[in-house]
Amino acid sequence: MNVLHVGLAPYLRDFENFLDITKLSLDEIKAILKGAFLVAGYINDPKKSYQFEFIVKSKACAQYLQNILSILDFTPRVIRRK
Repeated sequence: MNVLHVGLAPYLRDFENFLDITKLSLDEIKAILKGAFLVAGYINDPKKSYQFEFIVKSKACAQYLQNILSILDFTPRVIRRK
């Protein structure tokens, strides 16, 4: 069996700007939110009220999305599901 080992350090450096939301442009913020919505987004029944959710597994990811949405003047909440 052949195993390919790839060092991640060079690739992680490329993502450092995305982890620090203060370095993101508005277009980058929009792209991150679009991707997050495609992967983990959900819209509630519009008959009740318009509300969208991101269902993520980690608290860190939820807080990251919360911080990004706050930049766009949303007032997001992080709620743990049972």
